[in-house]
Amino acid sequence: MKSHDQLRTEANVRELIRALRGRLHEYRRTHEEAGIHLNSIDMVIALVEYGMNDVTRRAIRPEEESWFEVGRTLDELYRNSEWHDLVDGYYDLVKFTKKQGSFGGV
Repeated sequence: MKSHDQLRTEANVRELIRALRGRLHEYRRTHEEAGIHLNSIDMVIALVEYGMNDVTRRAIRPEEESWFEVGRTLDELYRNSEWHDLVDGYYDLVKFTKKQGSFGGV
């Protein structure tokens, strides 16, 4: 059984994911070209959800880790804009994944 702290943390992450998806949708609705960099946020969301799923719970595989390493580019593109929360959310997901020890899967 999951500890109370883990449940609270995962619940917070699930809420963050919902908020990020909404903001990504809003961005794509208002911008003609979203670019691959925002797709990296989608990939991190999917991998984090896959890792939290009770059935599929698994670590991030080495070939998937590069999706968690694009923060600098996101900072350069979105940090000083109205979309800075996308960058903050991305970093929060990366931090959660590292805290869970989810890197290094086979």
